[in-house]
Amino acid sequence: MCVDDPSGNPNPGTPLQFFHCHGYASNGGPQRWHLFCTGGLGCAFGGRDYQIATADSEQCIGPQNDVFGSPGERLVLKSCFQTSGWTLIPQNVNGTDPLFLLEATGSNNLCMAAGNLSDSNSTPLVLRPCDGFQDAAEILEFG
Repeated sequence: MCVDDPSGNPNPGTPLQFFHCHGYASNGGPQRWHLFCTGGLGCAFGGRDYQIATADSEQCIGPQNDVFGSPGERLVLKSCFQTSGWTLIPQNVNGTDPLFLLEATGSNNLCMAAGNLSDSNSTPLVLRPCDGFQDAAEILEFG
C-alpha cells in the first residue's frame, strides 16, 4: 500500500489515503512524494526533520486542522508553509533497514499511520499515538 492523493487532486484539504501501489506507472503521480530536509542540522549531518510534498504540486502532508491535534485526525494536503514537518525515526540506528516511523513534529507523540490494517484501497491516512515498531499501522517503507 502507498500513500495516495486521491485522483491526483492537489487541492489543499484533500484527505489522503493508502491505495495499492502504482507509483511507477504512467498514472502514478499521486503516489510520488518528495522529502525536503528541514532539520536544524541538515540531513547530511544527521538531521531527521522533513516536509513531505507531492511530486507535482506545492502541497505537503499535514493535519486536517491548523496543528497536529489528536489521534484519529485525518491527514490532508496543505500548503507546505502552513504545516509542521515530520521526524523520520528509522527502525535501526545504522539505517540499513528500510522501515521507519514518521512522528509529527511538535505533536506530543503522534505518528502517521493507516486508519486500519485492512489492506483495502481508500484506507484513511491518520494520526495515531506512536507505539514504536509494535504497531504495524505506523510502520512505513520507502519504495
